[in-house]
Amino acid sequence: MKLLSDLPTPSKLGEPDEWNKQQRKRPFCLNHRPTQASSTVPVSLYCPTIFGKFQECCHEKDPEYEDNLFTYNFCCKMAEFYQTEESRRDVANKMLSTYLGHAVTPLQLPGNRSTDGTICAFTPHAYRELNIEAKNECCRSLTCPYLENCGYYLNICKEYQDIPSHLPCFLVTIAGN
Repeated sequence: MKLLSDLPTPSKLGEPDEWNKQQRKRPFCLNHRPTQASSTVPVSLYCPTIFGKFQECCHEKDPEYEDNLFTYNFCCKMAEFYQTEESRRDVANKMLSTYLGHAVTPLQLPGNRSTDGTICAFTPHAYRELNIEAKNECCRSLTCPYLENCGYYLNICKEYQDIPSHLPCFLVTIAGN
């Protein structure tokens, strides 16, 4: 948690040069950026209870026609051009909310920041099921949406450090086509 408290904002971490500078000091996020920022511990061992539940759900059924149709429609809709990042985000959140059966909404964080979309499960083992970072187009910003999403996830971990688990969390990056 000490490492997380010294990090810059997620949008600053989204700048590849800043991410690299911070990770080279001492890796704070084991996402293989740079390659030495990795771990040999499988993610399933970090919180066997929650990840085990996720694995059970994955074994319950194979992807069905509806799942494939949603994925196709979602990709087609996200490949469209949008005037603003907010309009792309709102369409993505609405589609995902309907499909997943859970509200996907921005999560307010300290410092007047928010994620683009998050599903939170506040149970005895609270965790974020999903976090979204949306950019209107890949080339519209100097920040990498994937790295920024990692930054938001770390920020959430820091904010909820007294909650026993933050896993699993799927990081979804939406950036134009």
